[in-house]
Formats: sequence, structure tokens, C-alpha cells
Amino acid sequence: MDKFKFATSLLDFCEAFAPPSAPFCAPLVLTQVRSLAVAIFAPGLAVRKIADDIYQDSCTSTLHAVGSSVLFYSWFLLMCMDTPSNTKNVGYYYALGWSAFMIFVCWVTFLRSQMRIKYNVYGSEVEDLFCALFAYPLTLSQLELQTGV
Repeated sequence: MDKFKFATSLLDFCEAFAPPSAPFCAPLVLTQVRSLAVAIFAPGLAVRKIADDIYQDSCTSTLHAVGSSVLFYSWFLLMCMDTPSNTKNVGYYYALGWSAFMIFVCWVTFLRSQMRIKYNVYGSEVEDLFCALFAYPLTLSQLELQTGV
């Protein structure tokens, strides 16, 4: 059975979203920029679209979106709460924040793995993990754009 590639690359932004080896079905530049902005600031919206493509169920995709949003924004807020001026009440919020982020990364890894299975894309779970860990916005954007193919 032939293995395929995703419709977009993680690093397409390095070539102004128009790499010379882009497939015929590559999305428009404005669509890619919008997708990346959504993945950076509101990853739950991208997760909902991805989960809807995988499961074809709005309830399941909404649960994925809410769960991943709670984890993502918890990471951000907990990291902001642990400031140097907060020396009296050292609560180690950063540890909770990083824990929330790692669960979020596992969630994105799972979704990427499911998309690879659905679209028969070559790769491994280790690759999915490192993509989600070091470039979660790019990974979510790639997966969201794959749903439109």
C-alpha cells in the first residue's frame, strides 16, 4: 500500500507559504496564514475542525476542542501566575502549567497520529510527538489544512 504526504509541510512559512514542491492541492497563502494564526491564538478551533474530520461527530469534536483549550489556556495562565513579584506565595504554578502543556502536546500527538492513519500518511508516533512538542501551532495548522483536502 502506498504511503502519502500531508498536503502542506510544517515549515512552509519559511518559503512564504509557496514552496517550489507544493502539491497541486496546496491551499491558498491567505488560508495558510489564517490557519496558522488560529492555531497560535485559539488552538481549540483548529482541534475542533481536526476532530470533526476524524470522528464525524460534533459532540466528540466539541469535547476535543474544549479539553484542549482548557489545557492550553491553563498552561498560559499558570505560567503568568508564577511571577518574580509573587515571592510570598510560592505555589510552583509553573509545574502545573508545564503539566497542562505536556497533556496538550499528547493530545495534539494523538490527533496527528489519527490523521496519519486516516489519510495513510507515512511517519511515526515519535515524529508526531516531536512535531507537537516543538511546533504545536505548525502541527495544528498542517492538520487543519489537511481536513480541507
